[in-house]
Amino acid sequence: MRNLLRPAAIAWFAAILMTSASALDFKDIAGKWCGNASDYEFSTNALRVRLHADNRIIDLKVTSYEYEKDSLRMNWIDTEGTARFTVFAEFAGNSMAQQRNDAGPRREFRRC
Repeated sequence: MRNLLRPAAIAWFAAILMTSASALDFKDIAGKWCGNASDYEFSTNALRVRLHADNRIIDLKVTSYEYEKDSLRMNWIDTEGTARFTVFAEFAGNSMAQQRNDAGPRREFRRC
């Protein structure tokens, strides 16, 4: 009986680890997010940015998303046609943060 329990216990433990280590996916970022300087609306192939300063709308082409356990990288094309990327992390409930890189500063967002 002992020998039968060991494989079952190992399988159960492995299933728990795989569940808790699952990567983010599109549902974690899809939709509208509000921030202090701008609002973002994510779809599978576009990011709509509304700037608060002048209410200007910028539509950017999203080429892909790369999902990790704690973050996701959005690959996109800017208005001049240059390939860029932005990493989003610090997902907690209804909040996240855009991570600082060459394309922009760190910005906090919440679902809205």
